[in-house]
Amino acid sequence: MYSSTVKKNKARFLFLKMKEITGKFFLYAFLLLFAYLMILPFLWMLSTSFKQMQDVFKIPIKWIPNPIAWENYPAVFKVVRLDLGYRNSLVIAITSTVGTLITCAMAGYGFSKLRFKGQGILFGALLVTLMIPMQVTLIPMYLVFRKLHWINTHLPLIIPVIFCNAFGVFMFRQFFFSIPDSLLDAAKIDGCSPPGVFFRIVIPQSKGIFATMGLFAFMNSWNAFLAPLIYINSTSKFTIPLMISQFRADNVQGNTDWGALMAISCISVVPVLILYAATQKYYVRSIVITGMKN
Repeated sequence: MYSSTVKKNKARFLFLKMKEITGKFFLYAFLLLFAYLMILPFLWMLSTSFKQMQDVFKIPIKWIPNPIAWENYPAVFKVVRLDLGYRNSLVIAITSTVGTLITCAMAGYGFSKLRFKGQGILFGALLVTLMIPMQVTLIPMYLVFRKLHWINTHLPLIIPVIFCNAFGVFMFRQFFFSIPDSLLDAAKIDGCSPPGVFFRIVIPQSKGIFATMGLFAFMNSWNAFLAPLIYINSTSKFTIPLMISQFRADNVQGNTDWGALMAISCISVVPVLILYAATQKYYVRSIVITGMKN
């Protein structure tokens, strides 16, 4: 009887183990397939940036170019002032990212840890702005910026991002809920002022959300195309997306130099890749915590 029971338990254990292994196998296979589909366009872009014109659309695709067209990258700098576009994009992206982190963190802290009259209504009104498409407010904002003489400057690309980021406020608010109130109360009992609680207790506990929101804000500013297209007229103030568009337009229609176009596209994603690599370890952790219930 005892040996029969042991055999049954062992068989059940092996069945459950095989079921777990099979489930993980299919899960990892699906994730690998999904990751492959996501990275495939980038690999094609990178491969094409080293191809000669006659090899770009060959079927089957030659993933490893032969011969390698190194001249595609220097050709980019002969057509557009890519260094100028990099400088403009970096100034806009860094300024708006730092400003967004400051304003969103302070607003998120106020909505999560402070109590004041009308707090729920005000936060609800803030979230409503997420449902308004940018295209709806484009003309009114353009008229306002024209009155302020901000057209053909970088200010319309920085100021609204800093002070009108409801998504960032929401993310910080949800993250700050994960910080125990008892920790903040202990700091207040020890004589820490409200600003001191925020700067000495809350911010050191929030590296993850700062890194994550910094990545989001930088990517949004770096990749923005419609707003710079509307507000900027001078070539000397163009951002990277406008430089890519200008490079495409400067080619004769039907004779686009696809290798050079993919080269400038590869160059444009380098800062985002570097920033993502630097903040990757904080990304998943902060997203998980932000999704917790308060």
